[in-house]
Amino acid sequence: MTRADVEGARRFRGSFSGFERNRLFVRDGPRFHEAAHGYGLDFEHDGRAVAAFDMDGDGDLDLALLALDGLHVLENRAADERDNHFARVELRASTGPAGVLGATVELAAGGRRYLEPAQLTAGLQTQVSARLHVGLGGAATIERLTVHWPSGHVDTHRGLPADNLLVVDEGAAAPEVKPLARWPERVREGVADIGGDAALLAEDGAGARRPIVPGADGRALVLNLWAPWCAACETEAPALRELASAGGSALEVVSVSVEPDRAKAAAFFARHRLTHPSLFATDALIERLFGAGAELTLPATFVFDPTGSLRRAFYRAVTRAELEAALASETSASRAAPLLGLRELAGVHIEAGAWQEARPLLLRAAALEPEDAELQRMLARVELATADGSPDPAARRRGGLAAASRATQLNPEDDRAWQVLATARWAAGELPAAEEALARGLALAPDSADLWMTRAAVHQAQGRLAEALAAARTAVAAEPARADPHRLLLALLSARGDSLELREARERFERTFPHLVARE
Repeated sequence: MTRADVEGARRFRGSFSGFERNRLFVRDGPRFHEAAHGYGLDFEHDGRAVAAFDMDGDGDLDLALLALDGLHVLENRAADERDNHFARVELRASTGPAGVLGATVELAAGGRRYLEPAQLTAGLQTQVSARLHVGLGGAATIERLTVHWPSGHVDTHRGLPADNLLVVDEGAAAPEVKPLARWPERVREGVADIGGDAALLAEDGAGARRPIVPGADGRALVLNLWAPWCAACETEAPALRELASAGGSALEVVSVSVEPDRAKAAAFFARHRLTHPSLFATDALIERLFGAGAELTLPATFVFDPTGSLRRAFYRAVTRAELEAALASETSASRAAPLLGLRELAGVHIEAGAWQEARPLLLRAAALEPEDAELQRMLARVELATADGSPDPAARRRGGLAAASRATQLNPEDDRAWQVLATARWAAGELPAAEEALARGLALAPDSADLWMTRAAVHQAQGRLAEALAAARTAVAAEPARADPHRLLLALLSARGDSLELREARERFERTFPHLVARE
Protein backbone atom coordinates (compact mmCIF):
# COMPACT_ATOMS: atom_id res chain seq x y z
CA MET A 1 0.00 0.00 0.00
CA THR A 2 1.50 3.31 -1.10
CA ARG A 3 0.74 6.77 0.18
CA ALA A 4 -1.35 7.37 -2.94
CA ASP A 5 -3.33 4.23 -2.12
CA VAL A 6 -4.00 5.48 1.40
CA GLU A 7 -5.02 8.95 0.30
CA GLY A 8 -7.33 7.36 -2.30
CA ALA A 9 -8.74 4.77 0.10
CA ARG A 10 -12.23 6.01 -0.58
CA ARG A 11 -12.98 3.67 -3.46
CA PHE A 12 -15.42 4.54 -6.23
CA ARG A 13 -18.77 2.96 -5.41
CA GLY A 14 -20.94 4.60 -8.03
CA SER A 15 -24.22 6.44 -7.73
CA PHE A 16 -27.53 6.45 -9.50
CA SER A 17 -28.12 10.10 -8.60
CA GLY A 18 -24.80 11.85 -9.08
CA PHE A 19 -23.94 11.62 -5.36
CA GLU A 20 -26.91 13.81 -4.54
CA ARG A 21 -26.89 14.46 -0.82
CA ASN A 22 -29.60 13.35 1.61
CA ARG A 23 -32.12 15.99 2.65
CA LEU A 24 -33.93 16.53 5.93
CA PHE A 25 -36.99 18.76 6.23
CA VAL A 26 -37.82 20.17 9.66
CA ARG A 27 -41.25 21.57 10.37
CA ASP A 28 -41.53 25.13 11.64
CA GLY A 29 -45.21 25.97 12.04
CA PRO A 30 -46.96 25.56 8.69
CA ARG A 31 -43.68 25.39 6.74
CA PHE A 32 -40.78 22.97 6.38
CA HIS A 33 -37.12 23.97 6.15
CA GLU A 34 -34.30 21.92 4.64
CA ALA A 35 -31.83 21.33 7.48
CA ALA A 36 -29.79 18.22 6.64
CA HIS A 37 -26.48 20.08 6.67
CA GLY A 38 -27.14 21.66 10.07
CA TYR A 39 -27.99 18.26 11.57
CA GLY A 40 -25.03 16.51 9.94
CA LEU A 41 -27.26 14.22 7.88
CA ASP A 42 -26.45 15.39 4.34
CA PHE A 43 -24.62 12.20 3.39
CA GLU A 44 -23.80 11.50 -0.24
CA HIS A 45 -24.00 7.71 0.02
CA ASP A 46 -27.03 7.36 -2.29
CA GLY A 47 -29.69 6.72 0.35
CA ARG A 48 -32.67 4.54 -0.45
CA ALA A 49 -34.72 4.11 2.73
CA VAL A 50 -34.93 5.41 6.28
CA ALA A 51 -36.63 4.16 9.44
CA ALA A 52 -36.93 5.98 12.77
CA PHE A 53 -36.68 3.83 15.89
CA ASP A 54 -35.56 4.13 19.51
CA MET A 55 -32.36 2.11 19.47
CA ASP A 56 -31.23 2.86 23.02
CA GLY A 57 -34.50 3.36 24.92
CA ASP A 58 -33.86 6.98 25.83
CA GLY A 59 -37.20 8.19 24.44
CA ASP A 60 -35.96 9.95 21.33
CA LEU A 61 -35.85 8.44 17.85
CA ASP A 62 -32.68 7.24 16.17
CA LEU A 63 -32.33 6.56 12.45
CA ALA A 64 -31.50 3.54 10.33
CA LEU A 65 -30.49 4.58 6.80
CA LEU A 66 -30.19 2.10 3.95
CA ALA A 67 -27.94 3.20 1.10
CA LEU A 68 -26.21 1.56 -1.83
CA ASP A 69 -23.08 1.12 0.28
CA GLY A 70 -24.89 -0.59 3.17
CA LEU A 71 -26.75 0.13 6.39
CA HIS A 72 -26.00 3.20 8.53
CA VAL A 73 -27.33 3.48 12.10
CA LEU A 74 -27.34 6.94 13.67
CA GLU A 75 -27.87 7.50 17.39
CA ASN A 76 -29.77 10.66 18.30
CA ARG A 77 -27.51 12.49 20.75
CA ALA A 78 -29.00 15.96 20.31
CA ALA A 79 -29.16 17.81 23.61
CA ASP A 80 -32.73 18.79 24.45
CA GLU A 81 -33.02 21.67 26.89
CA ARG A 82 -36.76 22.15 26.39
CA ASP A 83 -37.82 19.26 28.64
CA ASN A 84 -39.89 17.61 25.94
CA HIS A 85 -41.93 14.47 26.56
CA PHE A 86 -43.22 11.55 24.51
CA ALA A 87 -45.71 8.70 24.47
CA ARG A 88 -44.80 5.17 23.35
CA VAL A 89 -47.82 2.93 22.70
CA GLU A 90 -47.88 -0.83 22.12
CA LEU A 91 -51.21 -2.22 20.95
CA ARG A 92 -52.33 -5.81 21.56
CA ALA A 93 -55.56 -6.80 19.81
CA SER A 94 -57.85 -9.52 21.11
CA THR A 95 -57.48 -11.39 17.80
CA GLY A 96 -53.69 -11.46 17.86
CA PRO A 97 -50.87 -9.35 16.38
CA ALA A 98 -52.46 -9.02 12.94
CA GLY A 99 -55.55 -7.48 14.54
CA VAL A 100 -53.57 -4.36 15.39
CA LEU A 101 -53.07 -3.28 11.79
CA GLY A 102 -55.56 -0.61 10.87
CA ALA A 103 -56.05 0.59 14.44
CA THR A 104 -55.85 4.31 15.10
CA VAL A 105 -54.56 5.93 18.28
CA GLU A 106 -55.78 9.38 19.26
CA LEU A 107 -54.02 11.28 22.05
CA ALA A 108 -54.84 14.55 23.76
CA ALA A 109 -52.04 16.23 25.70
CA GLY A 110 -51.09 19.82 26.47
CA GLY A 111 -54.05 21.23 24.58
CA ARG A 112 -53.14 19.42 21.36
CA ARG A 113 -54.59 16.40 19.58
CA TYR A 114 -52.44 13.72 17.95
CA LEU A 115 -53.56 10.99 15.57
CA GLU A 116 -51.36 8.00 14.74
CA PRO A 117 -52.23 4.92 12.62
CA ALA A 118 -50.86 1.48 13.48
CA GLN A 119 -48.69 0.32 10.59
CA LEU A 120 -45.68 -1.87 9.93
CA THR A 121 -44.32 -0.35 6.71
CA ALA A 122 -43.36 3.16 5.66
CA GLY A 123 -41.30 4.11 2.63
CA LEU A 124 -39.39 1.90 0.24
CA GLN A 125 -39.18 -1.71 1.45
CA THR A 126 -39.02 -0.49 5.04
CA GLN A 127 -40.56 -2.06 8.12
CA VAL A 128 -41.05 0.28 11.07
CA SER A 129 -41.57 -0.44 14.74
CA ALA A 130 -45.03 -1.65 15.69
CA ARG A 131 -44.82 0.61 18.75
CA LEU A 132 -46.22 4.05 18.06
CA HIS A 133 -44.18 7.07 19.10
CA VAL A 134 -45.76 10.48 19.66
CA GLY A 135 -43.82 13.59 20.64
CA LEU A 136 -45.76 15.56 23.25
CA GLY A 137 -43.69 18.72 23.57
CA GLY A 138 -43.89 20.05 27.12
CA ALA A 139 -46.91 17.94 28.15
CA ALA A 140 -45.96 15.50 30.94
CA THR A 141 -49.42 13.91 31.14
CA ILE A 142 -51.60 12.30 28.49
CA GLU A 143 -55.06 13.63 29.17
CA ARG A 144 -56.80 11.09 26.97
CA LEU A 145 -55.78 8.10 24.88
CA THR A 146 -58.38 6.54 22.59
CA VAL A 147 -57.82 3.45 20.46
CA HIS A 148 -60.13 2.71 17.54
CA TRP A 149 -59.63 -1.01 16.92
CA PRO A 150 -60.26 -2.66 13.53
CA SER A 151 -62.85 -4.85 15.27
CA GLY A 152 -64.96 -1.73 15.87
CA HIS A 153 -64.22 -1.68 19.58
CA VAL A 154 -63.15 1.66 21.07
CA ASP A 155 -61.10 1.98 24.27
CA THR A 156 -60.53 5.28 26.07
CA HIS A 157 -58.09 5.80 28.93
CA ARG A 158 -57.39 9.01 30.84
CA GLY A 159 -54.67 10.56 32.97
CA LEU A 160 -51.69 8.52 31.77
CA PRO A 161 -48.05 9.44 32.43
CA ALA A 162 -45.82 10.46 29.55
CA ASP A 163 -42.29 9.12 28.97
CA ASN A 164 -43.31 5.49 29.41
CA LEU A 165 -44.32 2.49 27.34
CA LEU A 166 -48.10 2.12 27.44
CA VAL A 167 -49.18 -1.45 26.66
CA VAL A 168 -52.84 -1.28 25.62
CA ASP A 169 -54.76 -4.57 25.45
CA GLU A 170 -58.02 -4.41 23.56
CA GLY A 171 -60.87 -4.27 26.08
CA ALA A 172 -58.63 -3.98 29.15
CA ALA A 173 -59.65 -1.67 31.98
CA ALA A 174 -56.33 0.19 31.91
CA PRO A 175 -53.04 0.12 30.01
CA GLU A 176 -49.96 -1.37 31.56
CA VAL A 177 -47.42 1.40 32.22
CA LYS A 178 -43.82 0.22 31.83
CA PRO A 179 -40.53 2.16 31.81
CA LEU A 180 -38.47 1.92 28.66
CA ALA A 181 -35.54 -0.49 28.77
CA ARG A 182 -32.54 1.81 28.39
CA TRP A 183 -28.89 1.33 27.61
CA PRO A 184 -26.80 2.03 30.71
CA GLU A 185 -24.67 5.11 30.10
CA ARG A 186 -21.42 3.19 30.46
CA VAL A 187 -22.35 0.96 27.50
CA ARG A 188 -22.54 3.79 24.97
CA GLU A 189 -18.87 4.06 24.16
CA GLY A 190 -18.61 0.28 23.86
CA VAL A 191 -21.40 -0.07 21.32
CA ALA A 192 -19.16 -0.51 18.31
CA ASP A 193 -17.29 -3.56 19.63
CA ILE A 194 -14.48 -4.03 17.13
CA GLY A 195 -12.88 -6.54 19.48
CA GLY A 196 -15.39 -9.35 19.76
CA ASP A 197 -14.19 -12.89 19.20
CA ALA A 198 -12.27 -12.33 15.96
CA ALA A 199 -8.68 -11.16 15.66
CA LEU A 200 -7.46 -8.04 13.89
CA LEU A 201 -4.93 -9.33 11.36
CA ALA A 202 -1.70 -7.40 10.83
CA GLU A 203 1.75 -8.34 9.51
CA ASP A 204 5.18 -8.26 11.12
CA GLY A 205 8.38 -6.98 9.49
CA ALA A 206 8.91 -10.28 7.69
CA GLY A 207 5.42 -10.28 6.19
CA ALA A 208 4.05 -13.02 8.48
CA ARG A 209 0.47 -12.62 9.68
CA ARG A 210 0.18 -11.54 13.29
CA PRO A 211 -3.27 -11.56 14.95
CA ILE A 212 -4.13 -8.77 17.38
CA VAL A 213 -6.75 -10.12 19.79
CA PRO A 214 -7.97 -7.43 22.22
CA GLY A 215 -8.47 -8.84 25.71
CA ALA A 216 -6.94 -12.24 24.94
CA ASP A 217 -4.36 -11.96 27.71
CA GLY A 218 -6.46 -9.89 30.12
CA ARG A 219 -4.57 -6.67 29.37
CA ALA A 220 -5.87 -3.35 28.12
CA LEU A 221 -4.77 -2.53 24.58
CA VAL A 222 -3.94 0.76 22.90
CA LEU A 223 -3.91 0.20 19.14
CA ASN A 224 -2.43 3.06 17.11
CA LEU A 225 -2.63 3.38 13.32
CA TRP A 226 -0.03 5.68 11.80
CA ALA A 227 2.27 6.34 8.82
CA PRO A 228 5.87 7.67 8.64
CA TRP A 229 4.80 10.63 6.53
CA CYS A 230 1.92 11.64 8.86
CA ALA A 231 2.79 14.92 10.64
CA ALA A 232 0.24 14.39 13.43
CA CYS A 233 1.75 10.93 14.02
CA GLU A 234 5.08 12.63 14.71
CA THR A 235 3.34 14.83 17.27
CA GLU A 236 1.81 11.98 19.27
CA ALA A 237 4.77 9.57 19.13
CA PRO A 238 6.28 10.74 22.46
CA ALA A 239 2.95 10.15 24.22
CA LEU A 240 2.85 6.55 22.99
CA ARG A 241 6.47 5.97 24.01
CA GLU A 242 5.86 7.28 27.55
CA LEU A 243 2.60 5.36 27.92
CA ALA A 244 4.14 2.07 26.79
CA SER A 245 7.02 2.56 29.22
CA ALA A 246 4.76 3.37 32.17
CA GLY A 247 1.98 0.88 31.43
CA GLY A 248 3.70 -2.18 32.81
CA SER A 249 2.18 -5.64 32.54
CA ALA A 250 -1.42 -4.38 32.61
CA LEU A 251 -1.17 -2.59 29.25
CA GLU A 252 -0.06 -3.37 25.72
CA VAL A 253 0.63 -0.63 23.16
CA VAL A 254 0.77 -1.70 19.51
CA SER A 255 1.48 0.61 16.56
CA VAL A 256 0.32 -0.47 13.10
CA SER A 257 1.75 1.36 10.09
CA VAL A 258 -0.42 1.76 7.00
CA GLU A 259 2.79 2.45 5.02
CA PRO A 260 4.21 -0.92 3.88
CA ASP A 261 7.81 0.34 3.58
CA ARG A 262 9.52 -1.45 6.48
CA ALA A 263 12.62 0.73 6.33
CA LYS A 264 10.68 3.96 6.70
CA ALA A 265 8.74 2.54 9.64
CA ALA A 266 11.98 1.38 11.32
CA ALA A 267 13.54 4.81 10.86
CA PHE A 268 10.48 6.47 12.42
CA PHE A 269 10.64 4.15 15.46
CA ALA A 270 14.38 4.75 15.86
CA ARG A 271 14.00 8.52 15.60
CA HIS A 272 11.33 8.58 18.34
CA ARG A 273 12.99 5.83 20.46
CA LEU A 274 9.85 3.66 20.30
CA THR A 275 10.26 0.13 21.64
CA HIS A 276 6.70 -1.21 21.75
CA PRO A 277 5.49 -3.68 19.08
CA SER A 278 5.35 -2.36 15.51
CA LEU A 279 3.24 -4.11 12.88
CA PHE A 280 1.92 -3.34 9.42
CA ALA A 281 -1.69 -2.97 8.31
CA THR A 282 -3.57 -5.36 6.07
CA ASP A 283 -6.59 -4.45 3.97
CA ALA A 284 -8.70 -6.64 6.26
CA LEU A 285 -7.56 -4.74 9.36
CA ILE A 286 -8.30 -1.34 7.81
CA GLU A 287 -11.73 -2.49 6.66
CA ARG A 288 -12.46 -3.91 10.13
CA LEU A 289 -11.56 -0.66 11.86
CA PHE A 290 -12.92 1.88 9.39
CA GLY A 291 -15.53 0.01 7.33
CA ALA A 292 -15.56 -1.09 3.71
CA GLY A 293 -14.77 1.80 1.38
CA ALA A 294 -14.56 4.35 4.17
CA GLU A 295 -11.99 7.12 4.36
CA LEU A 296 -8.86 6.32 6.34
CA THR A 297 -8.11 8.83 9.11
CA LEU A 298 -4.59 9.13 10.50
CA PRO A 299 -3.55 8.96 13.20
CA ALA A 300 -6.25 6.78 14.76
CA THR A 301 -5.99 5.26 18.23
CA PHE A 302 -8.35 2.63 19.63
CA VAL A 303 -8.54 1.86 23.36
CA PHE A 304 -9.75 -1.64 24.30
CA ASP A 305 -10.48 -2.69 27.86
CA PRO A 306 -9.11 -5.95 29.35
CA THR A 307 -12.19 -7.87 28.15
CA GLY A 308 -11.58 -6.91 24.52
CA SER A 309 -14.38 -4.39 24.14
CA LEU A 310 -13.69 -1.14 22.31
CA ARG A 311 -14.20 1.65 24.81
CA ARG A 312 -12.74 4.76 23.13
CA ALA A 313 -11.50 5.83 19.70
CA PHE A 314 -9.49 8.93 18.78
CA TYR A 315 -9.30 10.02 15.16
CA ARG A 316 -6.56 12.62 15.70
CA ALA A 317 -3.29 13.03 17.52
CA VAL A 318 -3.75 11.97 21.13
CA THR A 319 -1.92 13.00 24.29
CA ARG A 320 -0.62 10.80 27.09
CA ALA A 321 -3.04 12.44 29.54
CA GLU A 322 -6.01 11.60 27.30
CA LEU A 323 -4.95 7.98 26.99
CA GLU A 324 -4.30 7.63 30.72
CA ALA A 325 -7.70 9.15 31.50
CA ALA A 326 -9.38 6.73 29.10
CA LEU A 327 -7.55 3.75 30.55
CA ALA A 328 -8.30 4.80 34.13
CA SER A 329 -12.01 5.03 33.38
CA GLU A 330 -11.99 1.70 31.54
CA THR A 331 -10.31 -0.14 34.43
CA SER A 332 -13.43 0.18 36.57
CA ALA A 333 -15.73 -0.49 33.63
CA SER A 334 -13.75 -3.36 32.13
CA ARG A 335 -15.97 -6.03 33.64
CA ALA A 336 -19.12 -4.08 32.87
CA ALA A 337 -19.11 -4.36 29.07
CA PRO A 338 -19.57 -8.16 28.81
CA LEU A 339 -21.59 -8.22 32.01
CA LEU A 340 -24.16 -5.78 30.65
CA GLY A 341 -24.53 -7.75 27.43
CA LEU A 342 -25.14 -10.98 29.35
CA ARG A 343 -27.56 -9.33 31.75
CA GLU A 344 -29.59 -7.63 29.02
CA LEU A 345 -29.81 -10.73 26.83
CA ALA A 346 -30.80 -12.87 29.82
CA GLY A 347 -33.51 -10.34 30.65
CA VAL A 348 -34.91 -10.63 27.13
CA HIS A 349 -35.08 -14.42 27.48
CA ILE A 350 -36.75 -14.18 30.89
CA GLU A 351 -39.38 -11.76 29.60
CA ALA A 352 -40.11 -14.21 26.77
CA GLY A 353 -40.36 -17.12 29.23
CA ALA A 354 -37.24 -18.78 27.78
CA TRP A 355 -35.77 -19.70 31.17
CA GLN A 356 -33.41 -22.39 29.89
CA GLU A 357 -31.80 -19.95 27.44
CA ALA A 358 -31.36 -17.34 30.18
CA ARG A 359 -29.64 -19.71 32.63
CA PRO A 360 -26.15 -20.07 31.06
CA LEU A 361 -25.99 -16.33 30.46
CA LEU A 362 -26.75 -15.55 34.09
CA LEU A 363 -24.30 -18.15 35.36
CA ARG A 364 -21.55 -16.47 33.33
CA ALA A 365 -22.63 -13.00 34.45
CA ALA A 366 -22.76 -14.02 38.12
CA ALA A 367 -19.26 -15.49 37.81
CA LEU A 368 -18.03 -12.16 36.44
CA GLU A 369 -19.67 -10.15 39.23
CA PRO A 370 -20.61 -12.33 42.24
CA GLU A 371 -21.41 -9.28 44.38
CA ASP A 372 -24.21 -8.01 42.10
CA ALA A 373 -27.50 -8.36 43.99
CA GLU A 374 -29.69 -8.04 40.91
CA LEU A 375 -27.82 -10.81 39.10
CA GLN A 376 -28.19 -13.10 42.11
CA ARG A 377 -31.93 -12.40 42.22
CA MET A 378 -32.32 -13.06 38.49
CA LEU A 379 -30.28 -16.26 38.77
CA ALA A 380 -32.42 -17.45 41.68
CA ARG A 381 -35.60 -16.99 39.62
CA VAL A 382 -34.14 -18.93 36.72
CA GLU A 383 -32.86 -21.76 38.92
CA LEU A 384 -36.31 -22.19 40.46
CA ALA A 385 -38.12 -21.94 37.12
CA THR A 386 -35.92 -24.59 35.46
CA ALA A 387 -35.68 -27.02 38.38
CA ASP A 388 -38.45 -29.42 37.35
CA GLY A 389 -36.98 -30.16 33.93
CA SER A 390 -33.39 -30.46 35.11
CA PRO A 391 -31.42 -33.70 35.73
CA ASP A 392 -31.28 -32.91 39.46
CA PRO A 393 -34.28 -30.74 40.47
CA ALA A 394 -33.32 -30.73 44.17
CA ALA A 395 -29.83 -29.43 43.41
CA ARG A 396 -31.23 -26.78 41.08
CA ARG A 397 -33.64 -25.59 43.80
CA ARG A 398 -30.79 -25.47 46.31
CA GLY A 399 -28.89 -23.31 43.86
CA GLY A 400 -31.90 -21.01 43.58
CA LEU A 401 -32.19 -20.79 47.35
CA ALA A 402 -28.50 -19.95 47.71
CA ALA A 403 -28.70 -17.22 45.04
CA ALA A 404 -31.86 -15.73 46.58
CA SER A 405 -30.28 -15.69 50.05
CA ARG A 406 -27.21 -14.00 48.60
CA ALA A 407 -29.37 -11.39 46.88
CA THR A 408 -31.06 -10.40 50.16
CA GLN A 409 -27.68 -10.21 51.90
CA LEU A 410 -26.25 -7.96 49.20
CA ASN A 411 -29.31 -5.72 49.06
CA PRO A 412 -31.70 -6.18 51.98
CA GLU A 413 -33.81 -3.23 50.73
CA ASP A 414 -34.90 -5.08 47.56
CA ASP A 415 -38.44 -6.36 48.13
CA ARG A 416 -38.22 -8.45 44.93
CA ALA A 417 -35.27 -10.37 46.38
CA TRP A 418 -37.31 -11.22 49.48
CA GLN A 419 -40.15 -12.42 47.27
CA VAL A 420 -37.81 -14.73 45.36
CA LEU A 421 -36.31 -15.97 48.64
CA ALA A 422 -39.80 -16.71 49.95
CA THR A 423 -40.54 -18.66 46.77
CA ALA A 424 -37.30 -20.63 47.17
CA ARG A 425 -38.10 -21.40 50.83
CA TRP A 426 -41.60 -22.48 49.83
CA ALA A 427 -40.21 -24.76 47.08
CA ALA A 428 -37.85 -26.29 49.66
CA GLY A 429 -40.76 -26.95 52.04
CA GLU A 430 -39.46 -24.39 54.55
CA LEU A 431 -42.81 -22.68 55.04
CA PRO A 432 -42.12 -20.78 58.30
CA ALA A 433 -38.89 -19.40 56.78
CA ALA A 434 -40.87 -18.42 53.67
CA GLU A 435 -43.30 -16.49 55.86
CA GLU A 436 -40.40 -14.64 57.48
CA ALA A 437 -39.04 -13.63 54.08
CA LEU A 438 -42.51 -12.44 53.01
CA ALA A 439 -42.83 -10.34 56.14
CA ARG A 440 -39.50 -8.65 55.33
CA GLY A 441 -40.58 -7.99 51.75
CA LEU A 442 -44.04 -6.67 52.63
CA ALA A 443 -42.52 -4.31 55.16
CA LEU A 444 -40.63 -2.77 52.22
CA ALA A 445 -43.43 -2.96 49.62
CA PRO A 446 -46.86 -3.46 51.20
CA ASP A 447 -48.61 -3.02 47.83
CA SER A 448 -46.60 -5.64 45.94
CA ALA A 449 -48.97 -8.05 44.21
CA ASP A 450 -46.12 -10.55 43.75
CA LEU A 451 -45.48 -10.70 47.49
CA TRP A 452 -49.16 -11.11 48.29
CA MET A 453 -49.57 -13.85 45.67
CA THR A 454 -46.58 -15.69 47.14
CA ARG A 455 -48.07 -15.33 50.62
CA ALA A 456 -51.33 -16.80 49.30
CA ALA A 457 -49.44 -19.79 47.87
CA VAL A 458 -47.58 -20.35 51.16
CA HIS A 459 -50.81 -20.19 53.19
CA GLN A 460 -52.47 -22.60 50.79
CA ALA A 461 -49.55 -25.03 51.21
CA GLN A 462 -50.09 -24.80 54.97
CA GLY A 463 -53.79 -25.55 54.59
CA ARG A 464 -54.77 -22.03 55.70
CA LEU A 465 -57.23 -21.41 52.88
CA ALA A 466 -59.04 -18.46 54.44
CA GLU A 467 -55.75 -16.57 54.89
CA ALA A 468 -54.67 -17.55 51.37
CA LEU A 469 -57.91 -16.06 50.01
CA ALA A 470 -57.35 -12.85 51.98
CA ALA A 471 -53.84 -12.55 50.53
CA ALA A 472 -55.12 -13.16 46.99
CA ARG A 473 -57.82 -10.49 47.41
CA THR A 474 -55.13 -8.04 48.55
CA ALA A 475 -53.05 -8.91 45.46
CA VAL A 476 -56.05 -8.18 43.21
CA ALA A 477 -56.62 -4.86 44.94
CA ALA A 478 -52.94 -3.97 44.59
CA GLU A 479 -52.89 -4.53 40.80
CA PRO A 480 -56.45 -4.74 39.49
CA ALA A 481 -55.34 -4.45 35.83
CA ARG A 482 -53.06 -7.50 36.10
CA ALA A 483 -54.48 -10.91 35.23
CA ASP A 484 -52.34 -13.17 37.45
CA PRO A 485 -53.81 -12.12 40.83
CA HIS A 486 -57.33 -12.61 39.43
CA ARG A 487 -56.45 -16.10 38.22
CA LEU A 488 -55.02 -17.01 41.62
CA LEU A 489 -58.15 -15.79 43.38
CA LEU A 490 -60.34 -17.82 41.00
CA ALA A 491 -58.29 -20.95 41.68
CA LEU A 492 -58.53 -20.52 45.45
CA LEU A 493 -62.25 -19.83 45.32
CA SER A 494 -62.70 -22.96 43.22
CA ALA A 495 -60.76 -24.95 45.81
CA ARG A 496 -62.99 -23.63 48.59
CA GLY A 497 -66.19 -24.20 46.61
CA ASP A 498 -67.61 -20.71 47.25
CA SER A 499 -69.99 -20.55 44.30
CA LEU A 500 -71.31 -17.01 44.86
CA GLU A 501 -67.95 -15.23 45.24
CA LEU A 502 -66.51 -17.48 42.54
CA ARG A 503 -69.21 -16.39 40.10
CA GLU A 504 -68.66 -12.73 40.96
CA ALA A 505 -64.88 -13.08 40.58
CA ARG A 506 -65.27 -14.85 37.23
CA GLU A 507 -67.60 -12.14 35.93
CA ARG A 508 -65.14 -9.46 37.06
CA PHE A 509 -62.33 -11.29 35.26
CA GLU A 510 -64.37 -11.53 32.06
CA ARG A 511 -65.21 -7.82 32.19
CA THR A 512 -61.64 -6.77 32.85
CA PHE A 513 -59.87 -9.18 30.50
CA PRO A 514 -62.26 -10.04 27.65
CA HIS A 515 -59.34 -10.59 25.26
CA LEU A 516 -57.91 -13.24 27.59
CA VAL A 517 -61.25 -14.97 27.96
CA ALA A 518 -61.55 -15.14 24.16
CA ARG A 519 -58.11 -16.78 23.90
CA GLU A 520 -58.73 -19.21 26.75
